[in-house]
Amino acid sequence: MVRAKTKKDSVAASAATGVDPFEQRERFIQKQLQISDEEWDLSARASLSRYLQEIDQALMSEPVLLFDPVEVTLTPMNIVEYTQQLIERSHAIAEMALTCSPAWSFDGLTALCADLGRLLDFGDSTFKHNFVLILRHITAAQERHDMTALADLLSFEVPALLRSLLKSYTQLNAPDGKSPASKKQSTKA
Repeated sequence: MVRAKTKKDSVAASAATGVDPFEQRERFIQKQLQISDEEWDLSARASLSRYLQEIDQALMSEPVLLFDPVEVTLTPMNIVEYTQQLIERSHAIAEMALTCSPAWSFDGLTALCADLGRLLDFGDSTFKHNFVLILRHITAAQERHDMTALADLLSFEVPALLRSLLKSYTQLNAPDGKSPASKKQSTKA
């Protein structure tokens, strides 16, 4: 299993090689802007280095909220649509985990877990138990910065959990054995 490279890994690797990561970024910016060494003023380098350090410290000290939990009052009328939206968001965050910065997927995951927690009142004991287990696996994958494991959990386990909730919820609200969707179709005919 290949572990995703994180910011801490790159800082540790550059510290082991003796190369300053901020100087590497400065050189990269200098090359991109096509500035010669003579033009590269020491004061500009110092301010850029200080700016990069402030950004890194801000990102590592405070969580960056890129996504907010969805503010919806859950009712029996909108729970099916809400759950389907969570399945779609889970797939989107899984894709983010493999393609974007870990901070983006961690933030999206925090909002998703908050929204999933709102469904606990609608689930049975099996749903609640499985929710806790999946949440533990997600937390463990986050601590290891294992983006592949997070993507697997968000692509398969979380949608399966939500589909089980949908199935049990529709069966619970269909006393004659028919789902609400099939009732609507039979009344239209």
